[in-house]
Amino acid sequence: MDAMSLPMTLWDPQAFAAKDHDEQLVFGAYFGFFLVIILFSLVVFLGSRDRVFLHYFLYVASFAFWQFSDLGLSYEYLWPGAPGWNRISGPLAVVFPIFFAILFCRSFLDTRERLPSMDLVLRAFLVVCVFVLPMHLVVSFSTGLTVNLAMAGATPLLMLGVAILSVARRTPAASYYLVAWLLLLAGVLVTVTRQVGLLPSNFVTRYATQIGAAAEVFLLPFGIGYKINLMNREREAALQQRLRQSQRVAALSSTFDKYVPHEFLEALQAPDITELQLISRHRGFIDKYLGDAIMALFDRADDAVLAAIEMQAAVEAYNQERAEVGRDPIRIGIGINTGTLMLGIVGGEERLEGTVVSDAVNLAARIEEMTKRYGASVLIGEATYLSLEDPSTYQLRVIDHVRAKGKKEPVTVVEVYDADPAEARERKRLTSEELGEGLSALRAKDYPAAITSFRRCLSRNPGDKAVRVHLESCRKHLREPGRRRRGVFELDPID
Repeated sequence: MDAMSLPMTLWDPQAFAAKDHDEQLVFGAYFGFFLVIILFSLVVFLGSRDRVFLHYFLYVASFAFWQFSDLGLSYEYLWPGAPGWNRISGPLAVVFPIFFAILFCRSFLDTRERLPSMDLVLRAFLVVCVFVLPMHLVVSFSTGLTVNLAMAGATPLLMLGVAILSVARRTPAASYYLVAWLLLLAGVLVTVTRQVGLLPSNFVTRYATQIGAAAEVFLLPFGIGYKINLMNREREAALQQRLRQSQRVAALSSTFDKYVPHEFLEALQAPDITELQLISRHRGFIDKYLGDAIMALFDRADDAVLAAIEMQAAVEAYNQERAEVGRDPIRIGIGINTGTLMLGIVGGEERLEGTVVSDAVNLAARIEEMTKRYGASVLIGEATYLSLEDPSTYQLRVIDHVRAKGKKEPVTVVEVYDADPAEARERKRLTSEELGEGLSALRAKDYPAAITSFRRCLSRNPGDKAVRVHLESCRKHLREPGRRRRGVFELDPID
């Protein structure tokens, strides 16, 4: 048989009306405050997609509904004609804030990583909540009340213990969580003390639980904000460290040309400098370091081209990280050539060095320098193009015809633009034919026709630096009629 205790108080009509008026104002302000916090946490979650804010939103919303139900307002305003459902919804309203409070505790304090043993206890409580929810649909009111009282008494103590351990382990923002729970427990303690007659009944003692709850939900967002700011600072510090590494590497080219200093080796050993791994993955190996450059050898032309494309993709991903901290992007140029070479040991008795020697190696170095002239990320020589198993699998366009000093025949240089942004790739594909026509006219020394073709290219792809270089070359030839007209770009010799 269920039993119920109903304490009664006799009120003067005017005093009761005044009390009821004050309570309506307090409840309106109290639940209005909760509504603001609920909407705030929901908006922040939708903007950040951080699960901490999701769990906080669910916890505050369920806690507010429990308070709304416990004060009898849900029966008064939501379902006044359903006493049966009100008997069930009241106990259910207690379980949800307990469940979501545990979820919020786990995500806010990161117990899975920092307190794995306590995290198991928290997960066990979650399982209990899942079983208790349907139990309220079948058990008596007194049995459900007993279970809820046990859970409501154990959960705050568990939260308090986890908070204390987290503070001891120096978990970020754990002190905010601990103070917030202490405020809530203090409010509950004041309410219980007043109910047993140890404290007088006044506004503060009468609404101590509500005041403590409001203080808790008000303080917790500051803890969340502190935690997120700390994580952002750590991430920014990591990015700054990467930037310092890249700046050290870039600064070497102006001071060191022929050897690798200690700082450069440190930067290359960083996990985010991926050239070494990419070269090895495509069956290549490093021959030597030249200041801020790397010379690598591959057995197959396709391996070299694929490694170059992946390097540029890695640089693009790194530039996105730089952009997050307001840094300018970095660029690397890759030149590839194919040919026979001599690999051996050179030097004297005191110092020996492994190296490669051939015209193909020298031409590869000169092609790499051309990436700056034409704003290209990857350029390959004619021999490399002819050595590809299936050139149609790549996005290619002829970029120029060059002739090394002392050589009679020019060499065609081809751009590989697979790693370019999607919009740039499409523009280059659409203008590839006009560029080829312009280069053919340039080789034939028909500069007006070449200018017409290059202008058509720029009308569809205004940012194409290679086309602008060729266009300016044609105009210079027309401005200087006596200038020697080669029709090809001549490369400087290797120093």
